[in-house]
Amino acid sequence: MNFIKSIKDNKVDEFTHWCFIRYGLGEYTKEPLEIIKTKNKVKFKAGLEYVNVFHGFLAKIGGKDITLKGSVVTSKDIMEDFTSIGIEPISQEKLRGKKAFKYVLDTIVSRESYKKLFETVNDCFMLFNASDEEGRLVKVKSDKPPKIGSPKPGFARMELPLADYDLVKEEFLWDAPDGARKYIIKHTYIIDEITVPKEFENDPVLARQKAIRIGEIKRIVSADEKETESTMKLEA
Repeated sequence: MNFIKSIKDNKVDEFTHWCFIRYGLGEYTKEPLEIIKTKNKVKFKAGLEYVNVFHGFLAKIGGKDITLKGSVVTSKDIMEDFTSIGIEPISQEKLRGKKAFKYVLDTIVSRESYKKLFETVNDCFMLFNASDEEGRLVKVKSDKPPKIGSPKPGFARMELPLADYDLVKEEFLWDAPDGARKYIIKHTYIIDEITVPKEFENDPVLARQKAIRIGEIKRIVSADEKETESTMKLEA
């Protein structure tokens, strides 16, 4: 679910690719991912790019029933996708002045349906809150899409029981030392090359969507203010 881990593991899927299609050549310093361990919880805070990541993680480890409230925003009509997985938005609207649709959710679904929802719309902005009966939750600052490119620290939040920490470590803190209370992870994307598959060269829209971004990701992990730095190859 964590696209950075997918890059590290060289397991780039469609969701990981989608996370990078908005970037051109250049260097991009992203909002930090903050993870804090309290007495009985693990709390996350991050920018917009982690909203779908958090939903994917909760869909993987959450309880039996998931409460959803907020919206899905996308440039395409996906009403049939909702119907196919048995989730009915309470409304659909075309955003004024934008080529985008907004689907409003206010419902309780099974974790399996939530997982199918993530798999179906993870190339959209999943701007809704989600929670289960065991205290896990994903929360967003707004169900309206923020301006792409503007820093949005703290836009996405997630809270989990401390019992989930081993899963958190595997997914987000694989290279961090144990025993710290506060972790701050910073990523810088450096895109040196963009290649477009030949079959999409004459279609500007598909060329942007299917292009491969090549470069590296700088990763700085601070564990109670002790920093370690690493790099990984980026090809997504």
